[in-house]
Amino acid sequence: MPHIFVFPEAGSTGFLEKIKAKQKREDSQEMGEVKEHFSRCNLEAIFDFYESKFYDLASGEDITRIYAVPKKSEA
Repeated sequence: MPHIFVFPEAGSTGFLEKIKAKQKREDSQEMGEVKEHFSRCNLEAIFDFYESKFYDLASGEDITRIYAVPKKSEA
């Protein structure tokens, strides 16, 4: 189930760098599915995509989060 996280610029300082530092070279299945949905809407080109995976003790499940971050415009 998708969740939308919106971080104000000040609140996101450092967060994106942490996510970028942990990126794999190859896309996971989850990443591919998310990119496919964005592509169908002609939106994939304006976003950078990042992934975070962790094991959640409370649910006993692996959690995968995909972050779609708008690319900075060159205005």
